[in-house]
Amino acid sequence: MISSSAITSQTSFHVKPSIFDLVAQDSMSELIQPSFRKIINYLSTKNPEKYGWMSKWVDECFLGFNVLVQRFCLVHCSASFSELMYKLRRVATSGDPRSNDRLPWRQEMLSLLCLTLVPHVRNKMEAHVETQRNTESETKIAKVLKLFLFLSSLSKLVHHIFYLTNRLETHSPLLKLCGVRLTYATDEYTHTNRFVSYLTTLVQVGALSVQLLSTWVNHDTDDVILSPGGGRGYIPAPPPGGLTTCAPVPNNVCPVCRKRFRIPTVLATSGYVFCFQCIAERVQTSPRCPLTGIPSSIEDLIQVYSHK
Repeated sequence: MISSSAITSQTSFHVKPSIFDLVAQDSMSELIQPSFRKIINYLSTKNPEKYGWMSKWVDECFLGFNVLVQRFCLVHCSASFSELMYKLRRVATSGDPRSNDRLPWRQEMLSLLCLTLVPHVRNKMEAHVETQRNTESETKIAKVLKLFLFLSSLSKLVHHIFYLTNRLETHSPLLKLCGVRLTYATDEYTHTNRFVSYLTTLVQVGALSVQLLSTWVNHDTDDVILSPGGGRGYIPAPPPGGLTTCAPVPNNVCPVCRKRFRIPTVLATSGYVFCFQCIAERVQTSPRCPLTGIPSSIEDLIQVYSHK
């Protein structure tokens, strides 16, 4: 007679991960880069001579950091950083979920590319589309990228629906491309690999830190538009004229292009007004205010609407 614990252990391999766990780990993975960016901005502000270059190449720095972290997790645990948080692991689509073996080399390399390079390229696409969105003439490249991003999101939604209806074994097109699927890491797998157990604990601490940093990012974003009295709509006054590196410009003239404003936009970190396209391109190439040198990003842009 087979014991009940053995039956439970055997059937647990066939339990599909909950869609809530899968979506939650996807959301967790999206929090890592904003938290990393916040750390880089803090370091570059405290010590610009030593860390200032990192704010200019923050996306590339994160790509290198992400490659190291994800590669480490894939090699030792067959899972990504965020998947470890929810005790998930990757197995080959044609493989046995009860096997504790490492992923095949091909699936491991494809997983690494989809966890690191694909999000990096997607973020670059989204930034370009955001830059071109409110310009007078949107480029053809921006329109193509916008369509591609839409189709990508639609494909992800379709995979979610098919996963819920048991038509697909994966909830993401990237997992299908890698030839892997997600399953819950069993207690046997965790206990036989003590390193996985320790790393899972470390990941949980790291995930908590990421969530705290994400709260810090959102809190600072609110503080930018909070007035000292508690009201909203406040933009900090520009620093004294001696701090600017450009000659004074007349009202209604962009300090960058020296022409009348086209889609006037405030850079919230400094309080200066620019053309949207001018300041968007500047903070993309060099993430600082062109007048004050204060670290800034595309998220700090606030468009000004006037009623004539």
